[in-house]
Amino acid sequence: SFSECLFLTIRGCEVHYKEIRSQESALAACKEVAVMHITVVAFNDNIINIQVDGDTNVETLKAILEAESQVPAAQQALVFGNRLLKDNETLGACGVGDQDVIQMVPAAGGQRQGGARGGGGAAAAGAPDVSLNPDGSARNPAAFISALRADQNTMNHLRVNNPRFAEALQANDVNTVQELLRAIHKQKQEHEEALRREQELLEADPFNIDAQRKIEELIHQKNIEENYMQAWEHNPEAFTHIEMLYVDMEVNGVPVKAFCDTGAQMSIMTAEMAEKCFLTRLIDKRFQGMAVGVGSSKILGRVHQAPLKVGGHFLTSPISVLEQKSGPQFIFGLDNMRRHACIIDLVRGKLKFGSIDREVDFIPESQVKDKGFITEVSEEEAKKSMAEAERGGQEGGVSHPASSGAQGAGTSSQPAPVAAAAPPSAPAPAAAAPAPAASNPMEAAIASLTGLGYTREQAMQALQSTGGNVEAAAAMLTFGSDAMFD
Repeated sequence: SFSECLFLTIRGCEVHYKEIRSQESALAACKEVAVMHITVVAFNDNIINIQVDGDTNVETLKAILEAESQVPAAQQALVFGNRLLKDNETLGACGVGDQDVIQMVPAAGGQRQGGARGGGGAAAAGAPDVSLNPDGSARNPAAFISALRADQNTMNHLRVNNPRFAEALQANDVNTVQELLRAIHKQKQEHEEALRREQELLEADPFNIDAQRKIEELIHQKNIEENYMQAWEHNPEAFTHIEMLYVDMEVNGVPVKAFCDTGAQMSIMTAEMAEKCFLTRLIDKRFQGMAVGVGSSKILGRVHQAPLKVGGHFLTSPISVLEQKSGPQFIFGLDNMRRHACIIDLVRGKLKFGSIDREVDFIPESQVKDKGFITEVSEEEAKKSMAEAERGGQEGGVSHPASSGAQGAGTSSQPAPVAAAAPPSAPAPAAAAPAPAASNPMEAAIASLTGLGYTREQAMQALQSTGGNVEAAAAMLTFGSDAMFD
């Protein structure tokens, strides 16, 4: 009937309309993905990264570049490969694709190139011959290498992203440069072929789940690439190596390079370096445990008061000894930086010790690589160095082992290197053993612990448990009584 025919006609129009809308949506989705990232290398050493559509014509691109580079469009000649681009051509028609590089050179006579003048190519525009053969190799390798070596921005980029290519250019190695250019050309062709296949799949069925995932992945990758290029443009120093902080010290009379690390809760030293610093006999194995950070290592024990010499001044430092062998051999951690009121001055390149009002310079990382973490000396030389520092009376920090016997066991372990060098003075620490019973030194020890926030009763109990050793008592209060016997 007529009504049925009319219904079928209307129904057919609706289906056809939906198909048209579907195709329009598919084309819109594909067009969104077709945005290209191109790099323009200008003759004034500017490198401009922009996003354009494949349908953008050369004249529009020149207008964009004029705003970015301050070079008038009339003075621009754009070269891609071995071809001078014409104003009325689109980038897609010229073969320009995603991540391609276009060279901007001065236009001949300050004129914009026309159709008749376009055949002059790059040579007519005064550009160096950087054209490539169909296989990707340079037609004039000498001119190609010379042009790239003269562009410092490009060379810096290559040193980071393609160091082998940069080395070949720097060494003027024509064979290697040609080989790498062919490899880059082949890789680019494979990449373009993969993109073409993906584009065909997207155009065939843009609403397919896999196609949607691919579109999402492309958008995600595009955002990453934009962020990367912005970082290169605005913060290129973020891609350089950052040197760590080292200072010269002496540990028990042995010159070492100390790695200053505010992220280390406690100062640590490897067992191998502790042996070279003649500290092995002072390791208290009751303080064993595990040190956990980026990695983990077994704590073999603790040297409660290791003699240090910084800037000619005598200090003491608790050091935990680790089983590990790799990495920095001695880390001057946050515990000692707080104890000695250290200030890291990155502007002046100095580490200031507030406890002794002295500064030491940070040393270049190259010195650590060239000379190592330690300068090995004999035990006699180490004892002599520490004895001279002690005789000078230059002592800082919260404990004073040379003048106070109130530290008990903690004090007797500190002067051991000096006592071994002078046997007649060895009985002195033994004679000082009863000193913890004295009221004034004990009160000073209690005051130092209560100053950390503990009650008087807690301080007295901890001191009794550790034989008057202030540092051991502080460790027990901080980490618990089990810390001494882990």
